[in-house]
Amino acid sequence: MKTEIKILVILAAFLTMVTSGCSSSPSVSIPDELDLAIRDTSDYLNDNIPEGSKIVILNMQSDSSDLSDYIIGELIANAVNDRIFTVVDREQLNLIRAEQDIQLSGEVADEDALPIGKFYGAQTIVSGRVSQIGIGYRMTIRALAVQTAQVQGQYNKNIAAGKTITYLINRGVEIENFTSAVRKAKPGNYIRMPSGKKYFLTKEEIDVANGKFDYGDLSDVKTEILDDKTQIKTISEAHTAYEYPDGQSAHIIKTGVSFTQFMKQYIEKKYFPGRYVDESGNTYDAKPNSPPAFDVFRALVQFQTVSDGIIEAEQVTVSTYNFNGKNSMMRYFSTDLDWRWGFVDSNVKPVGEPRQTTFTIE
Repeated sequence: MKTEIKILVILAAFLTMVTSGCSSSPSVSIPDELDLAIRDTSDYLNDNIPEGSKIVILNMQSDSSDLSDYIIGELIANAVNDRIFTVVDREQLNLIRAEQDIQLSGEVADEDALPIGKFYGAQTIVSGRVSQIGIGYRMTIRALAVQTAQVQGQYNKNIAAGKTITYLINRGVEIENFTSAVRKAKPGNYIRMPSGKKYFLTKEEIDVANGKFDYGDLSDVKTEILDDKTQIKTISEAHTAYEYPDGQSAHIIKTGVSFTQFMKQYIEKKYFPGRYVDESGNTYDAKPNSPPAFDVFRALVQFQTVSDGIIEAEQVTVSTYNFNGKNSMMRYFSTDLDWRWGFVDSNVKPVGEPRQTTFTIE
């Protein structure tokens, strides 16, 4: 049975490689160093815990409760999917942890762990520890027999400081809500939004603040593909891009740092500003906007092909909501034709139907 599981895992990996090479999907999921280490750990437990056993994955000692929770969750998921043994689910464990004041990331002595295994009728208690070694980490997993208190196996695995573990280790550290602080932040640090909500920083967001992010290439960004083929690309918690099947696209941005960098690094370098003309013939770079009121900042940047009947160009409509206390709309074009918009915008029309985007309030 265990050999069959390994063969299936290898076969699945091979099929993934083959299908990813043939697929037109723009995003390919590559396992992170932490996920690979957890998978290796699960394989070790499959080989060293008697088949058909009931186990409790109790705790993972570390400096980060988020990291501990992530590892425990993945080990439980692997155990359920591999079907070598049964595992006590997380809801049951959370109840007994709360009763006995046991922390996911804390240390649990054997004399406290064994009664928990007996309570659930389990044969094995699994616990572990993650500690930093140099610039990397070391994960240790130990399986303890409930009836005899003997160690059934211990597995050690060194882990490089990859994206996932770095994010989880630093998650929960608050930094100041300034661009200078974001530039020096680590993935997983967070700033507190005006609404009180925590906004956790990703590597991409920090790259944005440092001017290192390439908005022209979103192929490696986390992507969700909807049934209608719309692609939702999450650059960060503050910046989401939508790419529609008809060629239109839109960006929804929720922090001033993200918006300012997006405008400077991408829009203002690639596009030419249009001019708004009112009924009296007065020219402005932007016009006042009357969107729904938001307590926090929002920006909607929409891309669409337009034409004056002769030339087609890409039009960028930038709508800001509560940016520096004001609402406004700006337009940019991919050609330097000094196109005007507003009261005299009768000649420049969208190619296809304009797309409307509805915001949700934070």
